[in-house]
Amino acid sequence: MIKLKNVIKIYKNIPVLNVKELTIEDKTINCFIGSNGAGKSTLIFIICGFVYQTKGEILIDGFSNKSSYMRKNSHIVLESGKGFYEYLTAKENIQYMLGINKIKYKTKEEELQRYIDDFEFREHIDKKVSELSQGNRQKLSLILAILLRPKYLAMDEPTNGLDENAKRVLFKKLCELRENGSTILITTHDSDLIKHDFFQIYEMNKGEIISLKKGNEYAT
Repeated sequence: MIKLKNVIKIYKNIPVLNVKELTIEDKTINCFIGSNGAGKSTLIFIICGFVYQTKGEILIDGFSNKSSYMRKNSHIVLESGKGFYEYLTAKENIQYMLGINKIKYKTKEEELQRYIDDFEFREHIDKKVSELSQGNRQKLSLILAILLRPKYLAMDEPTNGLDENAKRVLFKKLCELRENGSTILITTHDSDLIKHDFFQIYEMNKGEIISLKKGNEYAT
């Protein structure tokens, strides 16, 4: 469970986030929507300990977001497939990331092959990341995140650059992750992604959460 209380982030003397209170239950999919600059990415990055709040308290399973607990139990998918080593192939990046998470590649190889086919990524797996399009970088990010199966998964605009098949696969895999115990935080501008009844939809504006709805309330 994630709990926030009086969380403020100030950047260059400008308040960019002000969340008075928020509780996120385990095994849920939570989407944060709003215009650019609304504070969506800042919020999920702070929760996962990627950056820190200026004031306030965030507890994840009773541990501070500033502790090693969240770093060990979370994974972040950056926008547009950023964060990989450009000079390594897609496969080499996956092998490296599994290694630093103390996961043996052999134990994930069969699963990886399924995801490569699901995302129609086979012709790209041995290409250097520098040669990949934005959409294929994004697919690589998603394949890795699904392989890692973190307890907490934060995804910044995960559908950017994805084709329709990849979007369908992503939704299916998000549901599987949730069923297997993951709590998922997503920022998105993709109206199709949020139209599912078990998604929690938080609308943000100027750093504040201004409404909470179920995904099916956006379906009409």
